[in-house]
Amino acid sequence: MKQLLTHPSWPQIEFDPGALLPPDVSEGLLVGEPPPSLKNGLRVFRSTSTTGVRAAAPLKVPFGSEVKYDVVEKKPDGTEKRHDGLSLVVLGTAGTIRH
Repeated sequence: MKQLLTHPSWPQIEFDPGALLPPDVSEGLLVGEPPPSLKNGLRVFRSTSTTGVRAAAPLKVPFGSEVKYDVVEKKPDGTEKRHDGLSLVVLGTAGTIRH
């Protein structure tokens, strides 16, 4: 499977990084891999609009990738809470979330 995921003709899937936020988190820093953009962290905010979540740009990973990540939640009082050991298996535009 690893060879397929790195093959140049293997399909790439773009998805909203907001899909990685746990349901009760309104703002967080996503840290993980792949893709490389998560290695240094990516700030994501949950919107109160009907669009749900907004972020700078979609993430792009090979179809079938497992994104392993943590969320550092920023609470309204300025404190932080870490959600460790989360993952998403990317099977389509939304993926399958396992918390």
